[in-house]
Amino acid sequence: ALLRMNESKPGPKLDLEKLTSLYNLRPTSEDLQTIRDFPEAERATLGKVEKFFLEIMDIPRYDQRLECFIFKLKFGARVEELRASLKVVESATIQVARSKLLSRILEVVLKLGNVLNGGTGRGGSYGFKLD
Repeated sequence: ALLRMNESKPGPKLDLEKLTSLYNLRPTSEDLQTIRDFPEAERATLGKVEKFFLEIMDIPRYDQRLECFIFKLKFGARVEELRASLKVVESATIQVARSKLLSRILEVVLKLGNVLNGGTGRGGSYGFKLD
């Protein structure tokens, strides 16, 4: 499943929890070098972890594959989270655009600014009007 990045293949399933554990417990380059240097004749005496490392050390870009697979499994949930956030932003934008009170407050602030700027050293530095 990891080689093809396919979680629907028959057999043991690689869920997010298992993939995260595999990623967190992945071998370091020193671990892999130690396994490579171990004599072939004595590899039968290796422990379970070392035998697992021996099996996965030939998988190309193992770390990147795990990262990508984890990202793939989290993607749907992340999209749904973003959709919810975007709905909130969209709703807020609509409310701001339709708010008569906010428009009136901004108009008062603009008029106040125009009056304050009108008497400055620049003279006649009036702002603009809201439609």
